[in-house]
Amino acid sequence: MAYNESEQIEKEVKQRSEQAIRQIQTGGYLQKLRVEHNLRLIDVSNKINISPNFLSEIEKGKRIPSDSNIRKLAELYDVDEIKLFDMYGKIALSVKEELIENKGLQKTLILIKESGMSGEDKIRLYNGLYEGYKSFL
Repeated sequence: MAYNESEQIEKEVKQRSEQAIRQIQTGGYLQKLRVEHNLRLIDVSNKINISPNFLSEIEKGKRIPSDSNIRKLAELYDVDEIKLFDMYGKIALSVKEELIENKGLQKTLILIKESGMSGEDKIRLYNGLYEGYKSFL
């Protein structure tokens, strides 16, 4: 086995391990929220239209809910959607929707990606955009 293949396998194993940890932690967080809201598995599963067994698997970290169900859970428990998506290592639906609706933003991101900028320069640019947005408000 070539050295690069070994590195790739190691990287994939690490990514899967990190995802499994995220799933378990986020599932536990969702269970905690359900208990804090005095809801049973059947209550939540009926509200977001999934089976109680599937919800139980989500809370145990064995399954990942769909993007639409992550959004429903965030709304039900009144938590930040972006935070919940981030806990799963996913991009929030609201962010995806903004990208889909805003062609100018898509073009800008493509130009930045294709510009050959260093990672450090991209971070500085994105931070500058963020600061500009905050001062615009």
